Amino acid sequence: MRPERYFFEIPIYRVSEERFNEGYDRDLLRWLDSIPGLDVHQISEDLRTRMEQHFWETYGGPWRFNQAVGWLRLYVLGSQIRGEIWMSAAKRLQRKGSRRFRHEGKAFEMHCGHTESSRDICSELADELHRFQREHRSGRLHLDLECFEMLSPFIDWHQLVYG
Repeated sequence: MRPERYFFEIPIYRVSEERFNEGYDRDLLRWLDSIPGLDVHQISEDLRTRMEQHFWETYGGPWRFNQAVGWLRLYVLGSQIRGEIWMSAAKRLQRKGSRRFRHEGKAFEMHCGHTESSRDICSELADELHRFQREHRSGRLHLDLECFEMLSPFIDWHQLVYG
């Protein structure tokens, strides 16, 4: 049997990008309102931009890269597609903080039959990823499936597994 062949990594987040941005907007307004004597409508555009940049940097930075709390690595092993999960070693997943990741083991495995079409394998894998998102940690985490969903229809899944 051939060793594992890794082919895709899917980031895992505490919250969706939309929820993160909603929280950021809310917290920025609260922060600006909490500064004594500051009227945000009376300050220069340059000062407001610098204040917002400072808040952005202390808030935790961009969602896409700085807010990942784990990774789901997809690979082929024999006639199976499997996912292994790597999660933050932190006891509590927070917006800010350093990220050290640890291997948590197998997230799922699915058998791919010789007679299954590439479309069937793709559909089954997408279902498996959505099931994992609903069930892992009671569905409290968010998988960023944007790249997977964009590319998966163009992959020859049968060739990837059996090629």
